[in-house]
Amino acid sequence: MDHSLYDQQNENMEKVYIHFDRDNYFLGDQMWFKVYLLDGVNHSPYAKSKVVYVELIDPDNRIVDIRTIHLVNGGGEGEFGLDIGTESGVYTVRAYTNFMRNFDDSFFFHKKMNINSFKQLKKEQQEITSEEQGEGDRKEARNALESNGLKPDLQFFPEGGSMIQGLPARIGFKAINDAGQSFDVQGVILDHREQELISFESSHAGMGSFTIVPETSKDLKAKIRYAGKEYYYELPKVLEKGVIIRVIDRGDSYQINLQSSLKQGVNGLSLIGEQRGVVICRANLTGNKEQGSLKVPFSTLDNGIVKFTVFDKNNKPICERLVFAATNRTRPEVSLESAKKNFEQREFIEFDLSLMNDSGLPANVSVSVTDMTSNNVADCDSDIVSYLLLDSEIRGDIENPCYYFETESSERKRDLDLLMMTQGWRNYLWNQEEVSDQRSQLFTVETGKDFKGSIRSSYNYDKTVHSEVSLTYKNGDIFGHDESKTFGKGRFLFPGYTFKDSISIIIEAKKKLVKKGKKANSNEVNRDFYIVMDTFASPSISFEPSRLSQDRKRVLDRYQEIQDAEYLEALYADQPDYVKLDGVEVRAKREPYVDPYRRKTMRYAQPRFRVDYKKENIVALGNDVLWTFLNRTPGISRYNPRLSTQSTVAGVDAFYYRGSRIVFFLDGIRFSSANELNNVITANDVSFIDLLSGPQATVYLCEAAVVVYTKTAEERLAYGNSGPRKGIINFNYPGIYKAKEFYEPVYDTGKGGDMEDDYRITLHWEPTLKLYTDRKTKLSFYAADPDAKYRIELEGITLEGYPVRVQTYFEVGN
Repeated sequence: MDHSLYDQQNENMEKVYIHFDRDNYFLGDQMWFKVYLLDGVNHSPYAKSKVVYVELIDPDNRIVDIRTIHLVNGGGEGEFGLDIGTESGVYTVRAYTNFMRNFDDSFFFHKKMNINSFKQLKKEQQEITSEEQGEGDRKEARNALESNGLKPDLQFFPEGGSMIQGLPARIGFKAINDAGQSFDVQGVILDHREQELISFESSHAGMGSFTIVPETSKDLKAKIRYAGKEYYYELPKVLEKGVIIRVIDRGDSYQINLQSSLKQGVNGLSLIGEQRGVVICRANLTGNKEQGSLKVPFSTLDNGIVKFTVFDKNNKPICERLVFAATNRTRPEVSLESAKKNFEQREFIEFDLSLMNDSGLPANVSVSVTDMTSNNVADCDSDIVSYLLLDSEIRGDIENPCYYFETESSERKRDLDLLMMTQGWRNYLWNQEEVSDQRSQLFTVETGKDFKGSIRSSYNYDKTVHSEVSLTYKNGDIFGHDESKTFGKGRFLFPGYTFKDSISIIIEAKKKLVKKGKKANSNEVNRDFYIVMDTFASPSISFEPSRLSQDRKRVLDRYQEIQDAEYLEALYADQPDYVKLDGVEVRAKREPYVDPYRRKTMRYAQPRFRVDYKKENIVALGNDVLWTFLNRTPGISRYNPRLSTQSTVAGVDAFYYRGSRIVFFLDGIRFSSANELNNVITANDVSFIDLLSGPQATVYLCEAAVVVYTKTAEERLAYGNSGPRKGIINFNYPGIYKAKEFYEPVYDTGKGGDMEDDYRITLHWEPTLKLYTDRKTKLSFYAADPDAKYRIELEGITLEGYPVRVQTYFEVGN
C-alpha cells in the first residue's frame, strides 16, 4: 500500500537539482544553469535516466520555454534567454525526468525566480514615497487578510498521526496567511463545552507545539485572534483506542517511546527506522504492557531525514514520525582561497579550489561569480545541501530552508523538529481498508531520445495493429538501420539515441505479421498502416500561479541598493517599455468554452495567424501542402530583410517571417524544411496551420514557427478525408540540445579588450568542473569595470553522494 509520498521513494527514485548562476534576473539577461540528476536514495550521480526536462513557467503558469538536457556523469548544462518582450514577475523553473512522472509531482524540482523589468522597477520605485514604501507596505503585508476578509490557514498535527483518548498527545501546528506566508500566532484550545484547556503560541515561522491529554473522544477546537477578528478551527478527531509514538532527542541518540491503549498493549507491534531507503533499526515488541521504548544511537545515522514507522501484527502501518538527524560525521568540504580579496578593474583573478574528502573520491561541481546586486543577500533560499537533505523529502515549500543548516543554536534544532512535525506529518487511518497501489509505471527511464508510437489500421484509425517496424537514420557522417516488432496495443519503441547533430529519421511499418503456413514478404512496406508518433506533452501544472504582488515589496525594497549601481542603468537603458494592464473582474456567469483547436501537443495559447484547412476546403497546388498558407500569410517570404537577399540554408529554400527564419513542425515533431514536411502529408491530412513568432515561438526554441496539425479521428469522419501518409514517415531530428558557450573577455590576449564598458553581472560561469583530493584546481576569470562586491558560489556532489557548497566574496575597485 502506498501510504505517503516518502514511501514512493524506492531504489528507482531520482532527484533533480539545478544550480543557477544567480538569484535574480532582468529581462534581456541570460539564465545559466547546471542540472544534477542523482539517485534518490544515496544521492550518487548514477541515476538510471540520462535525460532531464527543464521548463520555464511564467507568472500565469504557462510554459514559455523548455530545454531537454542530455546528461553525462549525472550532470548537464543549459540556459534560458529572457526576452525583453515577455512579462516580468515571479517565474518558476521546473525540472524532472520522464521516469519521475510516474510519481507525485512534489518530487519534481521547483524554484521560483524573480525576473524583472529594470525600467518598470525604476518607475514603480519612483512612484512610491519613502513613507508608503516603509511602514505602509509593512502594514499591508501584516493585514493582508483584514482587507479581504479571508480566513488564515491554521493546521494541527498530532505527533505520530492521531490523538488517542487518555494518552498524552504532542500537537504541532503551523499558521499561514492568504499570501502563503507564515505569521506569528497565539490562541487557546477549547473542549466541546468551549472551556479553555490550554494556550499555545508559535515560536518560529508560524510553527509551534503543545501537549494535551484528551480525556474524551469529543471534538476539540482552537480559537485565535488575527487582524482584529476571532477565528475558530477544528482539531483532528480524538480516537478512543490506538497507539502513539514519541521521539525524544537525547543528545547522542533518539529515544522512541510507544504507548498503547489497545487491549493487548504493545504486543505484536513492530517498529522500523529508515533513512533514504536503508533500514537502520528494526524491533518487534512483545508482552501486554502499555508502553515500549527503543534507543537509536546517532552513530548509526547519517545527516538527513529518518522515518520511524509503527506496524500492527498484520504489518499495516498505523503511525509514523519523521525526524532530522544532524550528526557530527565528517563531511566533505571545499575551500576557495586567493592571495587577496580586493582587485582592480579588468584584473586577472585566480582562486585555488581544494576538496577535503576522507573517502578520497572526487566531486563534480559548478561555479558562478556574480555581482552581489543581483543576489538575495538577506534571503535564506534553498541550496544543494538543504534541497537534497530537506526540501526534496517533505511536502510543500519550506520557508528559509538554509536557516536549518547555517546555525548550531538550540533553537535551530527545535525549529527543525517542528518542521518535521508539521510539513513532515503522516497519518494512517485506523481500520481503513487495504487498498493496493495499482499505479503502473507508464513513463519509462530515458537514456537518450526515444522514438516511439503506435501502428494504426488505415481502415479504422483508432484501431491499433501489429507489424514489424524499422528505423533508419542518416546524415553526412553516420548511417544506421534498426528493426523491431510492435508490442502491447500496436506500440513500438526505438530507445536511447544520442545523436549530437541534426539527422534524418525514416520509420517504416512493414508487412504485418502472419500465422505459420502463410507466405508474406516481410520487407514489403504495407500502405495499409498509419504510423503515429508519440509527441512530448509536459505534465500538468498543479501549483498555484505565482503572486507577483507578494514578492514586489521585497524587490522594491532592494531597488534602493540596485539603483546606486549606475552601471546597471547603462546596461539596461535601451530596453523598450512594456506595461501589463490591470485585470478586469467579470461577474457574469458563462458557459464553459471548449477550444476546438486545442491539442495536447500545443504549448501556446493563441497563434499570430491561423488557417483552417477544413472550413476553407483548401486544396494544395501540386504537392506543396504549405503553398497556400505561406503565400496568404502577411509577412512570410523567402526574402530575408535582415540579409537583404533571397536566402537558402544548407541547400534548402528557407522561409522567413519578418526577418526570422521559420522552423516547421507537424503535430509537435520538428522538420528541417517545408519540402521535408510535404513529403509526409497531403492537403487532405491537414486540420489547421498556425504561425507563431516572438515569445510564442520560444516554446519551440526558435524565433518563428509554422505548426501543422493533422485531422483528429472525429474530423476525418466529419469531413470524409484521408489520414496521414500510409506505411512510412520521415522527419528531421535536431539532435541533443547543445548549451550555448558562456562568453567572457580575456584582456591579456586582446579578446574583449576593445569593450568600451564591461558591465557584466555574471563574471564567470563554469558548469562542469571536477575537484580532486590530491591536487588543487584553478578558478580564473577577469574583473569587470564597476566598483562592486562579488560572490563566488560553488555547488556540487561527490561521487559517493555527499553535497558540497561554499561561498566566498571579493571586491573590485574602491
